[in-house]
Amino acid sequence: MLEDPLFNKALYLIIIIAILHVTAITLEFYWTIWWFDVIMHFLGGIFIGMMGILMYRHFAEVRRLFAGRSPVFVAFAAALGVGILWEVYEYFTGQTAATFLSYPLDTAKDLVMDSLGGIAAGVLVGRKKENKEISN
Repeated sequence: MLEDPLFNKALYLIIIIAILHVTAITLEFYWTIWWFDVIMHFLGGIFIGMMGILMYRHFAEVRRLFAGRSPVFVAFAAALGVGILWEVYEYFTGQTAATFLSYPLDTAKDLVMDSLGGIAAGVLVGRKKENKEISN
């Protein structure tokens, strides 16, 4: 898996995400720039989508689970699944939106952006000629 070119792309992306996140925490972007969270969820969805495709390519159990599915579906499912787990984590650790009324809307927006990021990863990976079939 480490030799897969997609792994290196995912590694670069998670480094960018980490730098943006540390910057956002330090400069309070999550609380002062309303759209910053949207970008972070989209980029996170791309990363998780890439990781889902990598797992599909390199682990037989994942290939069996998603047998015959497109890269877009695999990436979407991975991003949505991890996005849901993230939202549950935020809820139980008290990191939700300021008011109860805005929480469902914020959660829905986050899950949509996670999913769109996953779809983007699937489309980008699936467009490569050698990736028409994402398994090896």
